[in-house]
Amino acid sequence: MSFAQKPRKFGPARPTSSDNHMSAVEITTSTYTSTMSSVLRRVFDGCAKKVANFAGCNVETAKNWLEGRNAPNGALLIRMIRESDDVLAAVLELAERPKEAKKVRATAVLRQLEAILGDEE
Repeated sequence: MSFAQKPRKFGPARPTSSDNHMSAVEITTSTYTSTMSSVLRRVFDGCAKKVANFAGCNVETAKNWLEGRNAPNGALLIRMIRESDDVLAAVLELAERPKEAKKVRATAVLRQLEAILGDEE
């Protein structure tokens, strides 16, 4: 017989006086996996092979991420953040850092415009 597991929660267990600026919203594993799944499906058109090549993982792992069963963590997540503004922006949104996420997105748009305009010269 198996028992249903409670979703793991990330964040402070109980705020201290120095944590007054922190939100009371807790991030669950489900929230994190669904957010990462959404970002990866959008960026890589739902192609597990592209995700696996990008992240340096095997295709089965990438399929699990795309289907929302698991999400990248640790070194793989850091590697993905280094290479993808979309992944970085998603993590910043989860961390309730919307201003930083907007800056990352704006910078990505500027890079795309520069690439387009640079090709026309």
